[in-house]
Amino acid sequence: MTPEILNTFGLCLNIVGVVLIFFFGLPQPSHDEEVSLGVGEGTVFADGRTAKSMMDEVRRRKKRYQRRAFLALTLMLLGFLFQLVSIWFLKLLDVWQNCILSLF
Repeated sequence: MTPEILNTFGLCLNIVGVVLIFFFGLPQPSHDEEVSLGVGEGTVFADGRTAKSMMDEVRRRKKRYQRRAFLALTLMLLGFLFQLVSIWFLKLLDVWQNCILSLF
């Protein structure tokens, strides 16, 4: 793989990660999971949903957002690593070749 391909691949991973972060954000310290203090889990609302089902939905959404934000951060880190490798790839290859040649 050439440095240009590694660099391009790293940039693409970074862009995908940034787009995911834009939509799903970074994990926040607190997400409200309760509907209200005065509403019990068995309370049924006008739309037919219970307070418990609404809280479960919020918990699922929170978990989904956290997973996608983690994926986005992972993609950005991988993109950075690919770019770093692409910059140093030829230099490290040259150093290794000189070390190996100096042994003979």
